[in-house]
Amino acid sequence: MKKKKIEIEEFMTREKVADFFRKLAEGLQSGSVEIKDDDEMLMIAPPDILSVEIGAKQKKDKFKISMEVSWKCQEVARGV
Repeated sequence: MKKKKIEIEEFMTREKVADFFRKLAEGLQSGSVEIKDDDEMLMIAPPDILSVEIGAKQKKDKFKISMEVSWKCQEVARGV
């Protein structure tokens, strides 16, 4: 499988961030997630079972919430 990567790093309003995560949650629930950047799009179909890492931290006056959702393709996991 060809490697494809989209990274989004920008300042957004709290409302826009919430909307992004709402759409992500809807995509996860439906089984089809679409991530778009200015000139690229990545469509992914996550399986029913996912690996999830969530963290939150405060360092002086900086706060951070991080989240990673990952999985292996079923064909790769089965050795196909």
